Amino acid sequence: MPSLFFADRVLESTTSVGLAPIKLDGAVAGFRSFVDAAPGDQAFAYVISGDGAAPQWEVGTGTLVAANGGFVLNRNAEQSSDGPGPCDFVAGQKSVALTASARWYTQVQEPPPPPPEPEAFTPDIQTPIFQNGWNNFAPWAASVRYYRSAEGRTYLSGNMSGGAGGNNVVLFTLPSDMRPLSSEYFAVRNGGTSEVLGIYIRNNGDVVLQSGSPSWFSLSGINFLAHP
Repeated sequence: MPSLFFADRVLESTTSVGLAPIKLDGAVAGFRSFVDAAPGDQAFAYVISGDGAAPQWEVGTGTLVAANGGFVLNRNAEQSSDGPGPCDFVAGQKSVALTASARWYTQVQEPPPPPPEPEAFTPDIQTPIFQNGWNNFAPWAASVRYYRSAEGRTYLSGNMSGGAGGNNVVLFTLPSDMRPLSSEYFAVRNGGTSEVLGIYIRNNGDVVLQSGSPSWFSLSGINFLAHP
């Protein structure tokens, strides 16, 4: 789009007819004339509106040209009540305003840039180094795994069996980026029973059996916000 001159409160009247340049007859009361506002060597946007029961109109860009002791508007019409291009104005009072058409604003606006594509996130799924005799439950059951999500939460899953029971038995230790800010406590399924088993995770990453001697249990469902 060309660079155009803009100014506020510029409105003149005219009685020009036909397709010729528009003779400007002076500012409407309370407004400025084009010659008082617009530099003679710069193009500006205009809108011409005619009076009457079915008023004619025209939008486009133009420049001021001195003629016969006054000024006329050289018209470069984009659209009018006659269709694309200029309007063949009939006799009657009309107003000429320095303002852009909606079409010009639509064309000049740059579309917003598309949002950046989110980076694909692939979790770093890890397996533990077991402690105190604990291990994965069985080849046909889900093995123990853990990972940190894109949102910064640690997720544990899988089944364990075969280790030492008792109080505060360490099962394995999570890496530093998957540990809680302070101890987190969870209730998990205790083998094939309807009972629950206490598991807690210390801020040093130790995953701990709180008490009991289960034959096997599941860690699936344990998740928490990891330390930043």
